[in-house]
Amino acid sequence: MPDRAPTSPRFVRAYRRILEYARELLDADKRYTVQEAIEHARERVAEVGEVTREEAEQVGEYVRRDLHDAGDYLARTGRELREWAQIDLELVEQGLVDLFMRAADRTRLELEAFNREIEAGPPYHTGEMAGPGALQCDNCGQVLHFHEPGHIPPCPRCRETVFRRSRGSE
Repeated sequence: MPDRAPTSPRFVRAYRRILEYARELLDADKRYTVQEAIEHARERVAEVGEVTREEAEQVGEYVRRDLHDAGDYLARTGRELREWAQIDLELVEQGLVDLFMRAADRTRLELEAFNREIEAGPPYHTGEMAGPGALQCDNCGQVLHFHEPGHIPPCPRCRETVFRRSRGSE
């Protein structure tokens, strides 16, 4: 009977394979997010029968959690991965360290972009409605003032169609 414990060698191999496959996808196509790459990698591991689909989902969640945690640490602190791991990375197999560091760095970049978007606020688009306040063109910085609810026109300066709520001089 196969070992179903999450610490079994099968699960450890699946973790490594999901990380490897996800990194390959991220390297091959920059349009993938880390989450999408992990989902595809999880499917691939299940398809080749290394673990069941349910097990691949569980192990994929472990990979996602670890990369998110490492990426968040790197984004928040600007420190090195070795400080996050709190272990001597020279004692860890170099290939695994490289895989993890590259995927964690990609996660960090995605988190930083997400945080910038959150700080900037949601996008407003030409044709949508906006309430009173000011919107600033994402492209040229032109500010549109709304004194009452109205439809958002294209930017009068550059004709672009994406705006963010202007926050003044905060």
